[in-house]
Amino acid sequence: MNFANLYIPILIFKKCNDTSDSKVDGQETKEETMGQAVKQAIKKVLCGSGAESVLPPDEVAKLIKEGALILDVRTMMEAKKGMARDSVSIPLIRLKRRLHELPHDKNIVTYCGTGERAGKARDILEAAGFKAFNGGGYEEILKIVGTK
Repeated sequence: MNFANLYIPILIFKKCNDTSDSKVDGQETKEETMGQAVKQAIKKVLCGSGAESVLPPDEVAKLIKEGALILDVRTMMEAKKGMARDSVSIPLIRLKRRLHELPHDKNIVTYCGTGERAGKARDILEAAGFKAFNGGGYEEILKIVGTK
């Protein structure tokens, strides 16, 4: 991995969060508004639809009951600590290279630690022609299906 590619977005992200002296008479300045827009754009690139695309638990439960594949996109280290029952583990960083392992004829419910990476995974899967849904975080999925 080329860490230089991460360095610039991190600097921009830090700058976006720096709002010191950016308010005039309690109003946001152009710099602060632009900073927020850049921060949102970077988050969209890095996290895709992120946690904003998480489905309500009852919809996730319905998809799973109807036979959806449950896809854990957390890291291998996270997955070793525990996985949802009947789930398949493909870390987000490897997802594009392993798309051939997934069925096109089933709905896919993604999950991660918080729903952010699951949102990015959902975006990747949909772009590749899969029917995918963001199931949210590990704890939410466990409430629906339990552990392995």
